[in-house]
Amino acid sequence: MVSTGKPDSAGTIRVAVIEDQHRMREGLRWLIEGSDGFQCAADWSSMEEALAAPHLPLLNVILLDLGLPGMSGIQGIVLLRELYPNASIVVLTVYADNESVFDPRGGAFSPLPASRASAIRPHPP
Repeated sequence: MVSTGKPDSAGTIRVAVIEDQHRMREGLRWLIEGSDGFQCAADWSSMEEALAAPHLPLLNVILLDLGLPGMSGIQGIVLLRELYPNASIVVLTVYADNESVFDPRGGAFSPLPASRASAIRPHPP
């Protein structure tokens, strides 16, 4: 089954986290699980771990750290887009230089300022 990119019938948005720093990953999981309408479907410490994991058919959002050890988030974006074509990929980064963030190998994407984070949640019609 391919992800539709839409919340499930209960309206739950399923999120996966790819972050190498344990405390950050656990904090994101805690934040997601504590937010109404969101579920942390998986969390992985590396791109290799995420790509080797069983496919999550109803994944809506992937929170992705760019600065991962081994395969970077930038290198993995193309593969994640193949596995989860309808999931939104939200990049987490501490990089300040555009070259690190807008690497063309990852495909076109645009940053989401923290002030627009509510855009991830679908708004009722």
